[in-house]
Amino acid sequence: MLFAPRVVDPVDLRQLLSSVDRPVSVLVLPGAPDVGELAELGVSRISVGGAIAVAAYGAAINAVTELRDKGNLWLLGPRGSGASGDGRRLQTLTATVTSISTAPLRGSAATRWPSGL
Repeated sequence: MLFAPRVVDPVDLRQLLSSVDRPVSVLVLPGAPDVGELAELGVSRISVGGAIAVAAYGAAINAVTELRDKGNLWLLGPRGSGASGDGRRLQTLTATVTSISTAPLRGSAATRWPSGL
């Protein structure tokens, strides 16, 4: 596996992929092609680095700010159900990441993301 963390331009990726005889993994950065496009180009694996952790920290900060400023916790939904709004999206994202975390990037794994995430 060749890890190419800063190579996200499709032209550069095509050149890299055609010049190596091993699977290529890239770090997905803002402006990178989406997962399906990367799979079509021939990328075998992606990494998101700390992006998911940063998003989780942001959600935690928003939840604490909401609790401090408005006295409720929006992430739990109505009556603490834990099943509405961003809480549902977080649950769906967690289930999706878990289900594809060991799948190869090629093929159907690149199309398993649910809509709306």
